[in-house]
Amino acid sequence: MGFTTFEQGWWHNHDLNKWEFNPQHGKYNYGSHERCRSVRAFRRKLKKAPKGVEFILVSRWTGHNVTGFGCA
Repeated sequence: MGFTTFEQGWWHNHDLNKWEFNPQHGKYNYGSHERCRSVRAFRRKLKKAPKGVEFILVSRWTGHNVTGFGCA
C-alpha cells in the first residue's frame, strides 16, 4: 500500500518528508510514492498534502484504491 499521485510535477522529497512541485533533481531523494499502510494514515497525510492535488491510497487488491485531495 502507498500514498501516491499521478498529477504532473508533484514529487515526494524523502529526505525532508514533504511534497514539492517541480523540484531540482539531484539535490534530494525524490519519488512519486510515500509509504502509507492504512486508511487512517492516508487521512492524516491528506491534511499535510498540497491543497487541490489528487492523491491515491494504492491497495494490494484490484479495485480497492481510495482517492482523496490534499488540504494543506
